[in-house]
Amino acid sequence: MNWLQHPVMVLLIGFAASLALTWISIHVANHFDLKAHPDHRSSHTIPTPRIGGIGIASLPLMALAWFGYSYWISPESSTSPDALAAMSTIEIYLLMLQRGPEFIIAAACGGVVFYIVGLWDDLKNLKPIPKFIGQFCGAIIALVWLRDKVYFELAYSRLLFWAIAFCWIVCFVNAFNFMDGMNGKAGVFSAFALSSVLLIIYNIPFRDYLIGHDIREYFDNVLLRELFPQYLKSHFGLCQLLLIGSIGGFLFFNLRPKAKIFMGDCGSHFLGFIIAFEALAFSDSLVVGRLPLLIFITLTLPFTYDVTYTLIKRLREGKNVLQAHREHLYQRLMICGMSHMRVLAICLGTYLLCAVLAFASLLSLSILLRLLYFLGALLCMIIYTFYVFYCESRRPQPSSAAEG
Repeated sequence: MNWLQHPVMVLLIGFAASLALTWISIHVANHFDLKAHPDHRSSHTIPTPRIGGIGIASLPLMALAWFGYSYWISPESSTSPDALAAMSTIEIYLLMLQRGPEFIIAAACGGVVFYIVGLWDDLKNLKPIPKFIGQFCGAIIALVWLRDKVYFELAYSRLLFWAIAFCWIVCFVNAFNFMDGMNGKAGVFSAFALSSVLLIIYNIPFRDYLIGHDIREYFDNVLLRELFPQYLKSHFGLCQLLLIGSIGGFLFFNLRPKAKIFMGDCGSHFLGFIIAFEALAFSDSLVVGRLPLLIFITLTLPFTYDVTYTLIKRLREGKNVLQAHREHLYQRLMICGMSHMRVLAICLGTYLLCAVLAFASLLSLSILLRLLYFLGALLCMIIYTFYVFYCESRRPQPSSAAEG
């Protein structure tokens, strides 16, 4: 294997490129005052550059655009029936992941639009309506490219599918943006989610092996000898690894109590779109090796649960749900006086539990078991909620001044 085709090397390339671009972004933002200034809902106390998404998205977007352009000008011919007959199930599956021009082009076009909308918001502070119009365009462009390539069995008509898919993309992007309020939180979640998707997608052909062998045999015979060498056989795997490495480069400057830069809307919009898009692309009824949507819902539950819970809470209290606030569960822990790293460690625990339960769902062929795994993840988030209540109940209340 060429050293440039090793997955670890691709991760390092993404990390190094992001490191350099993020460092440049910090100096550009400082020079042009492209900073997030502290306000009543901020967890930071000093003005901080907010265009870190440039370091995250630039290289993966260039890779997606290049592959999409290559597909556009030179479509790959289909494999002959004789060649398919000679392939193993794993080889056919990997071929299906590699030959997906519509998915690559849809991810590239939608990713560019969401990235530009987010960057525009970072530079000009867009109003909600122009921002929504941009998100609408990005989601529609991606879905138009997919056309008949994805279709949920739960959607009984094309119109219903389009409505569900559009709402999923736009809502998840905004949910991701809402949850990007603490150093390292959104970046670590993205790295966890994208790594989990990569492992789950590529492990579908090895499902029977996973069920029948212990974890050591899996690492020796599957992960090291079969799985890693095959990652770069698909453009999806290459772009995913580049993106995970790019997130690592950004986190070098962001994952600290006093961050040197935030990912901003350009980063949160792009990452939110990619995660939402992959849930659609690999949860349909037409793609070889499809995954139940419930696995992706379980995987993204740490973000979707917090946003949904906070939204319902604010609606019940009659508050403006569009107004900025500090009422997310992780923000309430910080208000209680908990340190940044401790809150992040708790959030990391919820990410890990949901990722493990999502991977366990892959091994189950029973819908009931998959539902139980999802309910287990939901129970973890409910326990997390009650832990926040407990911390708030123990928070010292400020004493009122004596009347005089």
